[in-house]
Amino acid sequence: MDRPFFELRPPLPEDAALLLTLYAHTREEELSAWGWPPLQQQAFVAMQHRVREASFRASRPQAQDRLVCVEGKPVGRWLIDRSGAALHVVDVALLPAQRGRGLGTRLLRGLSAEADREGRAITLEVLENSPAIRLYLRLGFKVRSHQTPYLAMTRDPLPPWEV
Repeated sequence: MDRPFFELRPPLPEDAALLLTLYAHTREEELSAWGWPPLQQQAFVAMQHRVREASFRASRPQAQDRLVCVEGKPVGRWLIDRSGAALHVVDVALLPAQRGRGLGTRLLRGLSAEADREGRAITLEVLENSPAIRLYLRLGFKVRSHQTPYLAMTRDPLPPWEV
């Protein structure tokens, strides 16, 4: 398995198109089932993306937004809110070519180590049909609640003697 080196950096204005592309990839399966023509799909995704970004800014104003870069090229987003009692994964998205290569695992293991050192849980919400659920379960997340179409998941910190 190819495990790319990565770095995190703040998004720049010129990264707006990448953020839209990342979001569009998360909606591909759903949109293809609707049978809309490509222009209608693009308009819908762009509108939904704007609404989603505004919602993130309103509900999680202190979240730290970072782009995941491999070999200097942005390939994903890592949006984490550290302001509450738990660390909250607001958004994590990787381009399809980067999925299944260990990058998401490495990001989440790093966040888990941070949470364990600080004695904090990690929370997130994920679509109930997302393949990422397997990763979250493997890394110790548990389903806290289910409100269709989302699962709320939590990873409790390790006890201090295990850190």
